[in-house]
Amino acid sequence: MSTNDKPRGVFNVLRVEGMAPGRGRPAPAPYQNVPTARVTGEGTLSNPWVGWVYDLTGRGPRVIRRCTEIVREEAMKLNMTYAWVRSVNHQGKTARSKSNAQVMVPAQSHITVAFGTSSSRILWEGHIWTKDFADATHAPQRILQPSELEEEGGNPKLWASGSYPYNLLPSNYPHSFKLTPQDTMVVYKRPAPSYYSEPEDEPL
Repeated sequence: MSTNDKPRGVFNVLRVEGMAPGRGRPAPAPYQNVPTARVTGEGTLSNPWVGWVYDLTGRGPRVIRRCTEIVREEAMKLNMTYAWVRSVNHQGKTARSKSNAQVMVPAQSHITVAFGTSSSRILWEGHIWTKDFADATHAPQRILQPSELEEEGGNPKLWASGSYPYNLLPSNYPHSFKLTPQDTMVVYKRPAPSYYSEPEDEPL
């Protein structure tokens, strides 16, 4: 690859305000076959489809209702017509230990989500940080404001699903990204280095 070449797609791309969605990735089968009882909405910009790909056993109606309402509100802000709730609000996240084992560490309360514009493709996925009610339900009350966040990345904090077109990255893109999904090394901001190797295109 010549030093003038630029990558077509990069990975682990954190969304910044105003970024267009990329190509995304195919929605797994459970995302395309959510039971009707776990779905609300119509799949439109004014009334996005919200489906739960999460076991709701033992979850109270207030938690389910508030999570659904918050996820729908964020989908509308993002011009997304489909949203998948991957977990209710919770205060832990996965991380890697020094031995590269997956561990759970404390985090601000958040709902884990994915967004798209059709039932078959995920464009964004990540977290909606929430302020929870201080009662026995711990249902999410509202999303956190920027001044309340302990992590960078905004609220919601979303990553582009799959490969993201390099030429759609803002010229002043402030975050690191990867050149292939398996990379252990990250690239700090643009431009990408010349040793980038092109991954195979994923079928649409």
